[in-house]
Amino acid sequence: TPRRPVPPTQLPMNEVLRQLSSTRLARPWYIHLYLCVRRQLWLEHTNVGLMAGRMIINVATGLLTSTLWANAPMTREGLELRSSLIFHCCMSTVLSVAMEMPPMMAERAVFYKQREACFYPVWTYWVANNLSRVAFWGFVEALLFCAPIYWMTGLRDYPGSFLFFWFALYLLNATASVIFKAMAILCATLPTAQILVGLLQVFFFLFAGYLIPWDTLPGAWVWARWCSPQSYAYAALAIDQFQGQVFSCNETIPLWECWYSGDFWLEQHGISVLSQWGYMGLLAVFLGLWFLVGLVVLHFVRHRTRHCAVYVDSEEPTQVTLKKPPPVSLCWENVSYSVKLSSSCFRTKKTNKVLLKSISGHAMPGTLTALMGPSGAGKTTLLDVLAGRKSGPVQGDILVNGKPKTELFRHLCAYVEQSDYHSPKCTVAETLEFSANLRLPRGTSPTDRRDLVTSVLALLQLTELKHERIKDLTVEQRKRVSVGVELVAGPSVLFLDEPTTKLDANGAQKLVHILLAICRELRLSIICTIHQPSTQIFSLFDNLLLLHYSGTQIYFGPVGPLGVHVCQYFEALPGVRPLQPGMNPATWMLEEIGGGVAHSRERGETFGRVFEQHRLRERMLGFIHGERGRAQEGFTAPVDVVKKPRFHCPAFPSCGEAQYNATYARQMWFVLRRCMTVYWRSPGYNLIRILIVAAFGVIFGTAYWRLMWNVQGVFLHLSWAYTTTYYLGLTFIVAGLSVHIGERGVFNREQASRTYAPWVYGLCYQISELPYVAAITSMFL
Repeated sequence: TPRRPVPPTQLPMNEVLRQLSSTRLARPWYIHLYLCVRRQLWLEHTNVGLMAGRMIINVATGLLTSTLWANAPMTREGLELRSSLIFHCCMSTVLSVAMEMPPMMAERAVFYKQREACFYPVWTYWVANNLSRVAFWGFVEALLFCAPIYWMTGLRDYPGSFLFFWFALYLLNATASVIFKAMAILCATLPTAQILVGLLQVFFFLFAGYLIPWDTLPGAWVWARWCSPQSYAYAALAIDQFQGQVFSCNETIPLWECWYSGDFWLEQHGISVLSQWGYMGLLAVFLGLWFLVGLVVLHFVRHRTRHCAVYVDSEEPTQVTLKKPPPVSLCWENVSYSVKLSSSCFRTKKTNKVLLKSISGHAMPGTLTALMGPSGAGKTTLLDVLAGRKSGPVQGDILVNGKPKTELFRHLCAYVEQSDYHSPKCTVAETLEFSANLRLPRGTSPTDRRDLVTSVLALLQLTELKHERIKDLTVEQRKRVSVGVELVAGPSVLFLDEPTTKLDANGAQKLVHILLAICRELRLSIICTIHQPSTQIFSLFDNLLLLHYSGTQIYFGPVGPLGVHVCQYFEALPGVRPLQPGMNPATWMLEEIGGGVAHSRERGETFGRVFEQHRLRERMLGFIHGERGRAQEGFTAPVDVVKKPRFHCPAFPSCGEAQYNATYARQMWFVLRRCMTVYWRSPGYNLIRILIVAAFGVIFGTAYWRLMWNVQGVFLHLSWAYTTTYYLGLTFIVAGLSVHIGERGVFNREQASRTYAPWVYGLCYQISELPYVAAITSMFL
């Protein structure tokens, strides 16, 4: 029986080592090691883009560096240039592997599951995770980076020195990789890990021996040189390049009249304490120690996701009176969509892949239409095409009230995405108010906006949760918030992409009941994709559009109570087994069309040909043609009359402010207010920045203690100016990136619905950062 690991603080050291080396496993250790290594190599093989990007970055950085330090002279100034080049190479090598932390943190949840189930010994996973870098990628990256630098900058012209330069950067690359991965395992969140790694980088770079020469270190920081892996690589490379070398005083004086010894420079800077291989040995020991630290942390630490979901008693459905939007019918006839795919690794040959094949259907006001089919059938693609979210060419006709769809349709529809992206620090009411303030027409009064938000909260049974933050809600409650965010925009057509995903049976049924109530109350045309609903949920839909693989349509028509109309249609087809009592009609239908576990493309194509000749398709096409005819005769309201903006713009997609329902000034006000709210409600993020910058201040203030104004003091003053500005700015950049990456999903969703202009979002976040940056920088100084 697998045993849960005991915290190491409660065990003696011999028991910790025993647990690290022995686990109850069914196979020998070398089999587990082989499987872990093979999986890791396969993961890296499938992530070609990341690896290629890293290779390109190393080559580009190497070429740029070689041009800046090109042909350094053999003078005293050239010696100083070479020392700065060595430091820069070491710094770039460490920074190049910082991107390994996010993938490592993303894999933790899978590893924790496999560790508790005793899939393999922990050390085999850790060895496999680092073996590819130590055995291959570290060598390749170091070679691509150092090859142009070494032969273009005038370093020691000796093959053995080049190989040593390559080996030193490789070993430093591997050491930094292990350190960053260990920090990714140790820290609970990515922002915390990035900021702490930034503090470690400052420590490593500051005491590497170049920014502050070792002979000028204050007495309290003498020990720090031995705790920096970069100091070992820097010292080893400096000894290899300068030992036994003689440099002239300047280019105008011959070498025999005035010369400067590299050995004297090494001794003056306190580097010649050990040999170059002695420093390499210490760097290897440093690598081994951090490898063991990562192994111990990986074995005993597990970061569990904290869920503070708020559970309330189900609210009784409230009778709410909402202003009904203008009714809009949506029809589509023979809609086809295809994309071009690259058929070779060099992207020279393109093939056309058809995703939708002549799909037809309609959604009328007050009806709930389901798009169903197996995975890969094109359900979401069809939904995106109808909503106007696909950029490629679309064949066929899409009619809005019998007229061809135009760009104004974006103001008539709303789209609820499958993922619920909202600012986690905002409350439910604030989230809906933000959408209402920016997406309702410009003539809407503030009172009407507030009343609409209150009514939507009651309709979605979110009134008791309106002051709760998004991060504290359950999955089902967040989904209702997503529906509310789109509903307060006043749409006539509502699209939903798999709204019941990740919901239990209770939550899914409750959500679909709410959608049905909205559909009937507001006379909306609702279209949603859904995957294998229960019998009760399936019977709530009015119409069903069923797709098969490669976008083949095999049914469009009514569903009926308990799916009776769908069952009657398929049971009348040859080769279809009758529905057994108690069986879910949705599951039975997918199995019979060949879209279940035993999928069959041929069977689906056969059903598609049958539907093309069926009277249901003729009735559907007759209805679509009737809508077109009524629009031509003037019996239906045209789209530009249904919801006409208060502004005029001939070229609607590219006319600036006219794309949005809110003016730029209004966008700035509400986006800035939300940004300030998010920052104010993130004390942990700001506290970490304050602590890190305070640590920076203590380190820099004591390391550059009482600088003198002599020749060496001037260099130290310049070093202080460089390190403070560079690392302080880098800390704000790294911390800000982690926040914006978390908000990227929210930004993409709001951009798709044209809530605000992109430049408004960027400018507001910059303005929101200014008070915190000013306060933290003042504290640092």
